[in-house]
Amino acid sequence: MVFEKSIHMRISDILTDGIKNKLNHAGRKKYKYRAIMQNIVGMTFFDFKLIRIRRYFYKAFFDVGEGLVVGHNVKLQRRHTNAHNEGCDIKIGDNVLLASDSRIDYSGGIILKNNVKISCGVLILTHTHMTDHAAYINRIQPIRFSQLIIDEKAWLGERAIILPGVSRIGQGAVIGSGAVVGRDVPDYAIVSGNPGKIIGYSNK
Repeated sequence: MVFEKSIHMRISDILTDGIKNKLNHAGRKKYKYRAIMQNIVGMTFFDFKLIRIRRYFYKAFFDVGEGLVVGHNVKLQRRHTNAHNEGCDIKIGDNVLLASDSRIDYSGGIILKNNVKISCGVLILTHTHMTDHAAYINRIQPIRFSQLIIDEKAWLGERAIILPGVSRIGQGAVIGSGAVVGRDVPDYAIVSGNPGKIIGYSNK
């Protein structure tokens, strides 16, 4: 009886593992297809003048809320992926503006909350290549990813740059034109300059 029970349990385990492997394989295939389509839709040549058409494709392949406005020549990219950040994606809330010529790298994952405004020419990066001497000599450049949350009503001015390693830009924060941000920004802070420094706080 014990032997039969053991065999039944082993068969059950084999069948369960087989089903899990098939489901995992199907999930990976679906993820790869979605990632490929995101890269295509996020490219600049996929740039329809009819905003409704563009918004339709963004909604089909990205996690996008209502009222999204996308300017000309916007590029959304996942430049690198690995097993540790396979689930990294971009999530866009309601009434978000992605103005013309903005570039968003969501390799590490980005969340744009409601009413975020990304002005023209903004560059957002969420990965960096590590440059220690041994890795450089061996031409192995490990990639470090960082997730970024841009909180509600934050406003990034024209040609601002958000560097890898920044994890949060606070609610209602204002990033001045041309500012280079290399650290987290608290709620309602006004940041300007290179390197970006807090020069004040806006009224809540």
